[in-house]
Amino acid sequence: MLLPLLPIIGRNRPVTENVEKPPKKPLLPIIGRNRPVTENVEKPPKKSFVNPLLLFTYPDVMIILILNGIVYAVFYGVTATISVLFQKAYPYLSESDIGLCYLAIGGGMIIGGIVVGRLLDRDYAAFKARMIKQIKEGSNETGMRPEDVTKEENFPIELARLRTMPLYLGIFCVATIGYGWSLQARVSIAVPLLLHICMGFVLTAVMNTSQTLLVDLVPSQGSSIAACNNFVRCLLGAALVAVINIITDALKPGWTYVLLGGICVLAAPLLFVSMRIGPKCRAKRRHAGALRASQK
Repeated sequence: MLLPLLPIIGRNRPVTENVEKPPKKPLLPIIGRNRPVTENVEKPPKKSFVNPLLLFTYPDVMIILILNGIVYAVFYGVTATISVLFQKAYPYLSESDIGLCYLAIGGGMIIGGIVVGRLLDRDYAAFKARMIKQIKEGSNETGMRPEDVTKEENFPIELARLRTMPLYLGIFCVATIGYGWSLQARVSIAVPLLLHICMGFVLTAVMNTSQTLLVDLVPSQGSSIAACNNFVRCLLGAALVAVINIITDALKPGWTYVLLGGICVLAAPLLFVSMRIGPKCRAKRRHAGALRASQK
């Protein structure tokens, strides 16, 4: 199916700086059929390989990766036990009914995906505007000019991105603990489903906020950051899912999710550690980058 739509590539065709012949066309051109062919196409500069594993040596990056992974693992601990715990708490539910219960979390994540991005942009703009206003009014003691606020060495990107995260983590912990006790008490099924919506929304907020900050910290390695983020959170998620049934059998749902919520509470100070050491770590990387550039 794809063959007629793909260009025919000459295997033995040499690569030159200026392409004398027009590139091969697909048998069935669909996109760009009327686009003029550029005679001289410059070869893009070769990108140097950067080992993505080096990101694990950055303390400020690792802090966010670990925090993000812990929250994601707890979320996995919720979703992995829905079928078992709902069957015990609400035995009148069929397998199809239990499957539909997963839609609550999905709905919360959809709402979060729509809302959280706008909240992030608005909060970032408000924080930057407040800093500029403080400098103009003379209440800032650093001696910066308003136009210097957006410079990397001056702008506290960690504080700008993470200042709403304690609220998100608090809501997530309360919802997680309440979810466990609602199942153990066998209250109306509407309660755990509403908490599912809340957890889905807050998880999206935490994921988007942390991912945005990680890209801000290392803007030249966006794909590597995403890969490291996925690796850490899936690793922690897999570890928790492997033992979650053992924990629920031993502690029952109520205390199980008190334990998981408590883990999130214990991880919350990492936010303030990131705000504290983040600017120093970024300054160190800038200095190292300047040294490498001067040696070339």
